[in-house]
Amino acid sequence: MVELRSLSAACAERRQNSVCSGCGARAFSVCDSLLPEDLARLDAIAERMSLAAGDVLAREDDPAVSVFNITSGAVRVYKLLPDGRRQITGFLFAGDFIGLAAGASYAFSAEAIEDTTLCRFRAGEYRALARDRPSLEAALLDRAMHELAAAQGQM
Repeated sequence: MVELRSLSAACAERRQNSVCSGCGARAFSVCDSLLPEDLARLDAIAERMSLAAGDVLAREDDPAVSVFNITSGAVRVYKLLPDGRRQITGFLFAGDFIGLAAGASYAFSAEAIEDTTLCRFRAGEYRALARDRPSLEAALLDRAMHELAAAQGQM
């Protein structure tokens, strides 16, 4: 019986110390639609990171090795033009994912415009989890459809 209590205490401590517990962005990101066991799997592959204003998160044409979920702050997404200017293509906020598009490299650059915290996932692990967990895959598809509709509305 002592082992069960120890195991329960260890599980409770893990939940308290998890990246996902207490996340302010969870309620308005794809994470909100996940089943508890799917959220636990996502938490297991998450790595918390912080950026200061002006820090670059991703550079256009760099290998797309990570997927990010903004948990606080804001990120500017842009494309570099041939003459060196940058064309801002959007702003992302808490709950938004970055780097989900399939491809070997990032098709954009992204930088923090204020102090920002994110969850970082290795792209291969994240995509494998999405394939294995229908609730995550469905939530990502729903998010992508909303983003596509918003982009089409701006054209």
